[in-house]
Amino acid sequence: ASSFGGSRVGNPNLQPEKSKGYTLGIVWDPLPNTGIAIDFWRIKRDNEINVTPYAEAAAFPDAIRSDNNLVIDGKVVPNSGTLLLVKAPFRNANYTQVSGVDVDIKQRFNLGEQGKLTAGLNWTHMSEWKRVENNGNVYNFAGTHGDCDASNCVGTPKDKVNFNLTWAKDSWSVTGLVNYRGEMKNITWEGQPCFNKLANGSPAPNADCTIKAFTTLDLSAKWDIRSEERR
Repeated sequence: ASSFGGSRVGNPNLQPEKSKGYTLGIVWDPLPNTGIAIDFWRIKRDNEINVTPYAEAAAFPDAIRSDNNLVIDGKVVPNSGTLLLVKAPFRNANYTQVSGVDVDIKQRFNLGEQGKLTAGLNWTHMSEWKRVENNGNVYNFAGTHGDCDASNCVGTPKDKVNFNLTWAKDSWSVTGLVNYRGEMKNITWEGQPCFNKLANGSPAPNADCTIKAFTTLDLSAKWDIRSEERR
């Protein structure tokens, strides 16, 4: 296997981005201490500024290569040496479009002398994250490990769920936050091969080339000293 360096470079011909967003939502309080909000959204950005993918920039003439050029039939093939450094300029995409739905549910409980309990559930479903380049290339990132240029390869799961529960009494409050991230394909965008492979050449981390859903738990506590001073 071989590796090469990558560098992002400026582009004086960049054009400003323009965006249009549409939302359709409802807010409903079926009970005094219960709130439900549902929002459907779509955002389109024209001329979005992105970095040229390194795989594409490798074919540019300013890529730096070693002088060990290929020799075919006694003739040296220019710029065919080992790739050392790729210069990836920023550029304007044709457009990027994302769409999905947010669901937010909140419930409050009055526990009397035992304080108050607040529960919240937020679910985001991303149905689309599509980038269309000026050369016609289309990248669909929803449910994949990309977009690596924008998210440093943290991935774009289609489903994210956050559940929080807070108990508060007097000057103290304790909060638990459960974060769920849905399953993702271990590919950079739809239609690409598996991003990683095991030593035997099989897809990683499993035969399905998928990153399984996972859950994390955050716990925090807060003490409000101002509340003590007012007592």
